[in-house]
Amino acid sequence: MTRDMVPVSSGNSCRGFSLIDLVVALALLAIVMSMMSTAFTQFRRATVAIGGRSDRTAFIHYLQVFLEDPQQCAMNFSKISTVIDSNTLITEIDYYNPSTGAITGTPLAKIGVANKFDFVPSKFLTSVLASAGTNQVLADLAVFSADSNIAAHIPMAVTLTGGILSDCTTGPMTTLNFKQIGCTTSSNGIQFFDPTQQACVSRLPTTLVSGTPYFVACPNGFNVYSNQCQAQPPPGFVDPDIGSTRTYANGQTLTVPPSPSLCTTDASGVSCSCAYDSSVNTAGFVAQAQCVDPRLLQ
Repeated sequence: MTRDMVPVSSGNSCRGFSLIDLVVALALLAIVMSMMSTAFTQFRRATVAIGGRSDRTAFIHYLQVFLEDPQQCAMNFSKISTVIDSNTLITEIDYYNPSTGAITGTPLAKIGVANKFDFVPSKFLTSVLASAGTNQVLADLAVFSADSNIAAHIPMAVTLTGGILSDCTTGPMTTLNFKQIGCTTSSNGIQFFDPTQQACVSRLPTTLVSGTPYFVACPNGFNVYSNQCQAQPPPGFVDPDIGSTRTYANGQTLTVPPSPSLCTTDASGVSCSCAYDSSVNTAGFVAQAQCVDPRLLQ
């Protein structure tokens, strides 16, 4: 008679999860799910925000390119003569048929209405930034978003005829071109705008010459360039009578001039003389002139 052999356990027995194990696992799972939900919510909000900025950027770029066309720009803004006077509210921007001058289709942009970029402008506001001469204006077209914050500023070069807008554009070179016009107009074509210096500079090589507080003369063979004379004040100078009527040592009386000094080119064209307000202490002042070889002007 044989006896079946039954293996004896070594002491390690298999068992299932206890209730405590299950509760701990569920608690950990709940924490992980909560963290994932928070991260997903933040991701969704960021995606919506990025999408909104993308819609706005695309619309602003499209609008600027559209108004770069002088015909479309002028047809939209010529009916608003106050664009050159003060802040002017624009309710919509339309596409015009250049041949007939009639509005075609739905507005390109209208306040309170979503456009094809899903951007909802709340208003468009024009204002004047600067003038160059009597018929050139640099205007600003401010675009407001639905939350009433400014979404973008679009510079707009405006040409006036009889004080009324006759031409405009929002081209990428608008601001630079406007500054060029300002420099050329104010100097009778002698100066141009230098973007690196952000200032009007001479087209010709000139030499800055300094003299006494009252007089400066150009070197032999040089003339004063385009009546460019000035009195350079000493460091820390404070104008004692700014905004008042001035009486100069040469007897002239002016109201609210731009400087406590009055410098003019002498009849010879080779030197400048400066007079000062009677209240100004001239110690430390230096008369200066831009001088140029007259042969370069021929």
